[in-house]
Amino acid sequence: KALPCDLLDEAKTLLGPVPCASYAPAGSEDLAKAAQPHILAGRAVLLANHGALTVGKNLEEACGAMERLEHTALVGLYAGLLGAGPAAK
Repeated sequence: KALPCDLLDEAKTLLGPVPCASYAPAGSEDLAKAAQPHILAGRAVLLANHGALTVGKNLEEACGAMERLEHTALVGLYAGLLGAGPAAK
């Protein structure tokens, strides 16, 4: 499912919304087509049952976006386990 962009201010500012693209087989053209509209609109997209994809002007920016995405997801997981985050709903 999509990652709420309001978990952390830094994620909201630097990543924006992080939607989840529909499932398609790994490495397929269908997966690329499912991710394309989302990645064109933002810096990150979750790939259903696969993982995540981030972009940037260069490799360093893309890796930084992935680190922010992973940190935000971890905060969301912990908050959900404590009954206060998106996973708690």
